[in-house]
Amino acid sequence: MDTTKLKLSRRSFLGASVAAAAGLAIYGCTSNKTQTASPSTAFAIDKDRFGADFYSKDPAYIYGTTNHNCGGRCITKAQMENGRIVRFLTDESATAYDGTAIDTTNRNCTQSRACARCRGYKGRLYHPGRLKYPLKQVKERGDMTGFVRISWQEALTEITERLKAVQAEYGPEAFHSIYACGAIASPFQSGSYTGVFKSQDDDNMAPALRLLGGSTAYTSDYSFHQGSYMGAYGPAYSGMINQNPTANDIAGTNKYLVLWGSNIPTTHNPFAYPWIKGVEDMKKRDAEAKVLFIGPEFSESGLTIADEWIRSRPYTDVALVHGMLHEMIINTVNVDGSLKPEDERWLDLDYLDTMVYGFFDSPEYWISDKGEIALEATEGYRKIEAVPAGKSLSAYIMGNDDRLTKLVYGNSNYIATKFAGSARNIATCSYNDRAGKTVFEYKKAMKTPKTAEWASAITGIPADRIKELAKMYATAGKLDQPIWNEWSGGQLKQAEGCTTLFAIQTLLIATKNWGINGTGIANKRINRVKTDDPNQLTTADVTPSTWADIPAMPQHPMPSVVQWHTAIKFAFGDQLRKNGYKHNIPDWKQGPATGRAYASDGGVKSLITRHLTPGSSAPATYTVDGRTYFDYEGRAENAKPKYAGFRFILNSAGNIPVNQHPNPIDSAAMFKNLPTYGYTNPRLNVDAKDAFYMVCFDNFMSPSARYADYVLPAATAWEQHDFIGIEASGNLYVDKAIDAPGEALPAWDFAREWVKVYAGEEAAKLFTGLNADSSFGDVVRDKFNKNLKTKVGKSWEDFIKKPFSPSKPSTDTPTAPTKSELRMKLDTYLASADKASTPFYAGVVSADHNTIYGFGRDEFAETVSCPHQSARFHV
Repeated sequence: MDTTKLKLSRRSFLGASVAAAAGLAIYGCTSNKTQTASPSTAFAIDKDRFGADFYSKDPAYIYGTTNHNCGGRCITKAQMENGRIVRFLTDESATAYDGTAIDTTNRNCTQSRACARCRGYKGRLYHPGRLKYPLKQVKERGDMTGFVRISWQEALTEITERLKAVQAEYGPEAFHSIYACGAIASPFQSGSYTGVFKSQDDDNMAPALRLLGGSTAYTSDYSFHQGSYMGAYGPAYSGMINQNPTANDIAGTNKYLVLWGSNIPTTHNPFAYPWIKGVEDMKKRDAEAKVLFIGPEFSESGLTIADEWIRSRPYTDVALVHGMLHEMIINTVNVDGSLKPEDERWLDLDYLDTMVYGFFDSPEYWISDKGEIALEATEGYRKIEAVPAGKSLSAYIMGNDDRLTKLVYGNSNYIATKFAGSARNIATCSYNDRAGKTVFEYKKAMKTPKTAEWASAITGIPADRIKELAKMYATAGKLDQPIWNEWSGGQLKQAEGCTTLFAIQTLLIATKNWGINGTGIANKRINRVKTDDPNQLTTADVTPSTWADIPAMPQHPMPSVVQWHTAIKFAFGDQLRKNGYKHNIPDWKQGPATGRAYASDGGVKSLITRHLTPGSSAPATYTVDGRTYFDYEGRAENAKPKYAGFRFILNSAGNIPVNQHPNPIDSAAMFKNLPTYGYTNPRLNVDAKDAFYMVCFDNFMSPSARYADYVLPAATAWEQHDFIGIEASGNLYVDKAIDAPGEALPAWDFAREWVKVYAGEEAAKLFTGLNADSSFGDVVRDKFNKNLKTKVGKSWEDFIKKPFSPSKPSTDTPTAPTKSELRMKLDTYLASADKASTPFYAGVVSADHNTIYGFGRDEFAETVSCPHQSARFHV
């Protein structure tokens, strides 16, 4: 049996599954396994097991959601009995906010039914392993016997003293609220990703962190960081990365959907229906439309909507893409270097020359802001690095096949004219062979042609099927037939996972699958087209007005989200080596002799202790050759900078430090060998200002919490007042349903009490907008009673009964294929007669120093000597 190409009938599979499940349910409810159960006996209520209160005649409900690291956040109802949640139900609204009936057959239906994560949340709420009291480590990091119980006051006093010592010596940059989305989506009760300790992109850094002396922000997140980084190299301005097509786009535009190991309809449950319905409508429109699933495991998403499972070995997507690109090249260029007839070519060479840097070898050149190219240094032009002979992507793919070295540039476009007389590839692959030096087969034999047969041996996919896939992508690009690609964000959480996304992006770039709605690549979802209640509460309605009075963070570095461990090693490298840690210490201190950082080094080298402008909290700067840089301690004396790095980590309901790190063993070893302060084991003890600290605020003693200095108990959803954006249907205020166990606190309360200890009661009042002891529930009720009743049109008591307004679909009209402005300009250019003398630059920008897609505060980084972008796609 060929298990690499499996076709299933969704109807027959689901029908058989449902029948089997129903049979098992009835069978399991009988006392005699050979007896046929009647409906009355099969589904009888076991009151001895569940208790009579579970089935109260008129139970009370509280609306909420289970937002623990879930992008779905479906509306859920908690059934309350005697102060306890006895079960969870889902939203059963029949009408939208304006009274219109909710049409559950509409592909944009806004109702979402809670899945097992919400319905099973009792297991988390009432788990016997919940953290209940603050703990302090006194022996050695990672030693579970070293934790002792302390009071909240002791904990907050001690961590404040330690934080202030670090900040006084190394500046606010040394304090970092690490990426954590254990309570994702709430601006008021979450951690560093969205909540009161938010440090993602410091232009809107959380007010609590600003009141705690300031910290360093991070850019992007763990599931999308490579998408954000690569977005600078072309996809950002082309609209390729992180597309979010609607069900209407899929229904009216797409020819193909390719799922690269994705399971988004399951992980984003509210979007399962528009996804499935959009695909069904796509196939009704086009009988040849297909959904392909590529991956080692057939996920629920693939099972539900895919026409074919292309079974591959784990982490071999890069080899698959290389095999596909090889097939495209040999179907464009003959062995002797001549071109195939134009209507038979799979790749558009004019397009590749014009828009794609790195596909072919190229000399160094200089480019103006208008896209004009010079082959020698020219004033006002910036240098673009050469793609050395034999080191382009196509050279690697072709290996020792020399056909591209015979394919001489003509005069077909502006760049070709500038490079005229040179071969597209100056030499065959010049990478060194690495046989036996890497575990990745696609790297071992660098000079081997990456044929479909070569890729088949690595991926397990038959060579003929790889060739078919290559033709599908190439043909779709030529005919403008959109292919939407869904990738698995989990791939980025292992060491080489980023290359998978880069390879898929390269496939779309090479085949011109971009610039049309329905094309692109994302780890997101097929969205619905909806209209929200214009009178519902918004985040702005319930945000304390005093937050605007809290000083913003001064300009400072903003490292990549995945470089936190490098930032720790940057600060403590010498001590770690001395203490016996030997794993993976990148020497980030090397680089420009000035001590400056490259814009593309992850931002970590910018984490040095800065001079402040006299009388101000803003960092001082200095200027060299017309460029501005942060001033740092030691510069005037021509001494080494004082390396701040990360010295105090706040980990709010996250597990990045240990078990979501690419190398947990390395991470644990690092934490065990970082210097400590005040431990009974003196091996690592240093002065308070020079120690490392990690404070974990969590529900359980997670692997990361084991290596913390302080572990503080956190409340969960349903144990705190909250305000959450429901992805499918507007906003929701969540009233507290039950008390948290022991001394566990909501994130809001933890932040408020820490601010109070750190900066005093007046600062706590700034945080709450009311009193120094006000809860988030107090804030919402106060604002509602003062000025929101009219907007909502309800009393507080009526509002609490149903504190959300279901959205409604705004249209169910399938969209037609539409090209972006950039794509239309490119198509016009490629079809023009004078493109050999005119540079194509319309709408194309360079993102060299972009603070969203780049890393660090780039205007203060070394940007003169580091490589520059070409304002093209980079592959």
